[in-house]
Amino acid sequence: MTGRVWGVDGCRAGWVAVLADDGPLEVRVAPTLAELVASGEPPDVLAVDVPIGLPDHGRRVADVLARRALPGKAPSVFPTLVRAAYAAPTYAAARAAQLAATGHSASAQADALRARVLDADAFVRAGPTFAVLEAHPELAFARLAGAAPVLEPKRTPAGVALRRRLLAGRDLVAPAHQPGPRVRRGRPARRVRAHADGRPAPSRRGPVAAGPARGLRRRRPGGDLGLSKAEPPFHTEARSRARRARRPTLGP
Repeated sequence: MTGRVWGVDGCRAGWVAVLADDGPLEVRVAPTLAELVASGEPPDVLAVDVPIGLPDHGRRVADVLARRALPGKAPSVFPTLVRAAYAAPTYAAARAAQLAATGHSASAQADALRARVLDADAFVRAGPTFAVLEAHPELAFARLAGAAPVLEPKRTPAGVALRRRLLAGRDLVAPAHQPGPRVRRGRPARRVRAHADGRPAPSRRGPVAAGPARGLRRRRPGGDLGLSKAEPPFHTEARSRARRARRPTLGP
């Protein structure tokens, strides 16, 4: 696949994107996907680590296949909640909606992704002029490792080093972590020139997690790096609400 591809992952400030053409990696951070894309020349492909296409009931095929492809790492793929659960005003209401639609409750981890899931859902429904694909870092790293899941936890020094080596094997050198700029919600997107010599990156794992999706440009199309086409939006349109009761802030 050729063209300008961005690998995008969630971070505390909202979203972090990794871009690379022929020079060093460039990292951008913004509160929303719309602001991220508006921060420069738009990509040809946006590969995002977030569920795209929310079901009204049952499980998404993409989640089932991703978990099946990651023996020993299946818990890293959180089940996507139904649209009514993400639209619920509280975690208790989300659990009730998920139970009614699927027979299973909603995990706190899946519910904590609500803001990112709804942001991506709104962004896709707005009809961007480029391709938006769903990506999963651990599935991508498994492809880079020869289809074997990377069992070393991603937050340990050994796990980070292993994932960096896998990226380097595809000519993607993730920058060493140093305290970088903090981007508060509501502020415009900011660029960070991230180099292999350790100059600042905006998060410890953002560039590493977004990196494999960015590697699409150097791989063949067709899901080689753990990408799936976005499942089309399902029937029910959830009524958007600007603010809801505060929810757990657990990360993925």
